[in-house]
Amino acid sequence: MTGDKTPGASAKLSTLSDLCTPWCIHVVATLRIADHIATGTTDMKTLAEEAEYDPDVEYDARKPEK
Repeated sequence: MTGDKTPGASAKLSTLSDLCTPWCIHVVATLRIADHIATGTTDMKTLAEEAEYDPDVEYDARKPEK
């Protein structure tokens, strides 16, 4: 820190500045989740189906290769 008098604010900024938040926003935008919610879909399973998202594929992609 460089003389910041609000260390809590700096800690929050550090947390928000990692790549997790923008990556999550990118995925939600790519899958058009807001559009599905706007049409009334709120159930997670139905959202995944309407977005043509297969959570098993994503899960498998994150597994280390054997």
